[in-house]
Order: sequence, then C-alpha cells, then structure tokens
Amino acid sequence: MIDYTSQPKDNNFSINKHSLQAIFGIPGVVFYDSVVSDNLILLSARLKGKTTKCTCCGKSSKSVHSSYTRKLTDLSVTGRAVKIILKVRKFRCRNSRCSQTVFSEQHLPLTQKYSRLTDRTSHYLQRLLIEVSSRKGEYISDLFSIKQSSSTCLRIVKSIEMPDYQELTTIGIDDWAYRKGKSYGTIIVNALNHRPVELLKSRDKEEVADWLKEHNSILYVTRDRSSSYSNAIKSGASKASQIADRFHLVKNLGDHIAHEIRMEYKTIKSSWLAHRKNLYKSKENNSCLSSGDNENTSDSQYNKHTNSVNHRKQELFNRIHELKNNNYSQRAIAKALNINRNTVRYYIEMEELLPRTAIYYNNYGDFMDLIKECCNQGLNVRTIFVSIKERGFKGNQTSFYQWFNRHFPEYQSKKRLPSSSPIVYEVTRFSGMSPNRLAIHLTNSEWGVSKETGECSKLYILV
Repeated sequence: MIDYTSQPKDNNFSINKHSLQAIFGIPGVVFYDSVVSDNLILLSARLKGKTTKCTCCGKSSKSVHSSYTRKLTDLSVTGRAVKIILKVRKFRCRNSRCSQTVFSEQHLPLTQKYSRLTDRTSHYLQRLLIEVSSRKGEYISDLFSIKQSSSTCLRIVKSIEMPDYQELTTIGIDDWAYRKGKSYGTIIVNALNHRPVELLKSRDKEEVADWLKEHNSILYVTRDRSSSYSNAIKSGASKASQIADRFHLVKNLGDHIAHEIRMEYKTIKSSWLAHRKNLYKSKENNSCLSSGDNENTSDSQYNKHTNSVNHRKQELFNRIHELKNNNYSQRAIAKALNINRNTVRYYIEMEELLPRTAIYYNNYGDFMDLIKECCNQGLNVRTIFVSIKERGFKGNQTSFYQWFNRHFPEYQSKKRLPSSSPIVYEVTRFSGMSPNRLAIHLTNSEWGVSKETGECSKLYILV
C-alpha cells in the first residue's frame, strides 16, 4: 500500500481500479491503488495469481514466505512522472530435493531483474538514446519526466542486444572516422536493410579479410574504389561478387570525361573560336537596318563609337601579349596593368581579339518608313513612339529615344517644342452645375486645338 502520510494532501485524488487497468494495464499485473498529485502519479501494483513456479526446480508453490516492494519508473502521463510501487512476494519451495528454499515471484511482463524501469520505458529510452549523446539524453529524458543520469543513459544503450547476422548475403563496406582526418575504421552494413553489422578498428586488408572469412554466406559486396578493400574481398570472400555503387560509377564516368576534355582541349577550343568568329560575321551581315541617308550617317557614327571601345580593348590585348612575350608571369602582368588575373589569362588564351557581338531585339527597321513619315509631318518624338507602339513596336520609350537621337540628331534640334509654351485657361460655369464643378478647357495651340472651330480636343472635369 502507498504511504499517504508521506504525500502532500492538497490537490490529491485517486483513480478507480477499472480506469487504472485501462490506462496502465499490463498483462499479468493488477493495479489496485493510486495517488495523483500535481507532478507525480503513484501506483500500487502486484502480480496476478496465487501460485508461482520455483526458479530453480520449476515446481509450483502457493506458500507465501514474505513480501517486499520495488519502485519502478514508468512512462509519464500528462506531464506527470509515473512511479509504480510493485509488491513482490516470496514463496517457499516445497520440493525437498531443490536447493532453493525461498524464491521470489518473477514479473517478466513488467520489468527485468535488478531494473528500476518498466520494460516499455526501457524500450522507449533505447530507441531515443541510440540517436543522441548521453548528456543530451539526460536532458531529453528530464523533459519527458523520466529523468536518467548520463551514466544510466550509456548503460541503457549498452543493454541493447546486438542483432544476429549469421546469414548475411549482401553487405556494403566503407570507411568511417573515429576522428576526421586522424584515424579511420571500417564499417560493414547489411545492404538489404541498411543496418550496420560491424565496426572494425582499422582499414587494413588483413582485418577485413579475417572478418569476411568468418561469414562464408556472403555473395555480394558493394564497395568504393579503394584497392585495399578490393584485395581484402578477393582474399576473404573469393566467391563473392564485387559491385561498385552508383555514386562511384557516376564519379568514374565524370573523371574519364574530364580527362578526355583535358586531352582534347586545344582542339575543342580552336573549333569553338572558329565557330564564334563565323557566328559573329553572320550576325554582322544580318543586323543592318533599312537604307536611307539619315540611317547611313547614324550607322556610321554608331560604328565609330563601337570601334572606339574595341580600340581600347585592342591596346590592352596587345600590351598583355607584349609582356607575355617578355617572359612576364600572369601575376606580374596583372599587377603591372592593374587588372584581374582572370582577365590576363582570358586574353593570353586568345590568338586574336574578337569584336564584341551585340544582338538587337528591337525591330526599328520594320517601322523606318512610318518614322520618316511622322518626321515629315512634324510630330514630336513622343507621338512617334506612341504611333509605332500601337503597331507592334517591342522596345521601350527610353531605348527608342536614344535610338532616335542617334539616328535623327538634326530633327531633334529643329522640332523640339518650346520649353515654356503659353497656356490659356478658359473657365466656364455651366448653368445648373454646382459651383464646385469646373470645366477647364486647355486651349494651347500645340495641344490639339482645331484650326476651323477653335475647340479643344480634351476636356478635364475637376470636382
């Protein structure tokens, strides 16, 4: 029975037997009393049955000698720690030939010998602690109200039974690090369920071969490109087939492709430069705009601007090759010319400087006739841009202005609108309209006033 005098009586309550059995029920165990406090649940339990078998001779006995209690930790409930006070009976063995006079009843469904945890708590902690360190396990177990010390966490992990892999058929071998960059061992994994089988202390051929000789059932071994593992497999499991994994197959393919590219790099480079030169020439021939005096003049000016940029690059290109011929290193050339070393290497690898290729996506040539017609009518640049935009022009306003100023510089100086054009406001109050609603007519002659009627083409209503 639980000693109620040792428990605080404030806010305590108990749970009936049927509820205890439903919540904490374990086969062969009877829960008959409970005390629930703010952070603890105490349960009283005993084993079912009036008889039990002797642990030595196996003969049943119902003669109770005495009893004692064990305190076990169970899984927490609603954040409260659960402690089970288990009453354990001692029986007399009535077999005169048995060397055991008194024995204790066994409670395998609930816990193991000398354990302070229930079986389900031990299994839960084993699954948790195998994934974390002992100190982290100590912290996590306290969060779940089943606090264990770091030493106990290690003992729980060591109590896990190692699986028996006597009939291994397919394994994987690789190295693993005790200390990265310092010491390495060998890990052997069951390739069928991806579970570790063995950890060897070194990567030596002899140790791996000895382990393989102890497991004659192995038929397939997956490994990396290590020659030591390959020789160990040939020595320890000569009948097993060696398989390279997918990662190393792709790695081998990539290494061979990179090797072939390095061997044929000069040929590939020369082919690419020739292709690039031909591509530039074809684009240069196809990038001409529509013919015209203004166009030819502006195109020639634009080409001069482009050649000036290439001229500076040509001077830099010649200077780099001159220093290279004088046995200057790439680092020294970069320092002397105050440029990046990648730029030096880029120019040194080129036999001649290729002009910069520019691709124009704006279809100015398709609208050249319309632009000239608008210029003859004396329209401003904004009106011209709106006109060609409505007919499918793809460029934006800024790029069109720059192009127009470059191709029609004289038109821009003659047809620019005055900066301060006189504006005459005629304010009329209509009959029946609120004084707050005004109709303002913009009567500037440059803004679309009809010469015949004198009426403005736009009307703005202000409220």
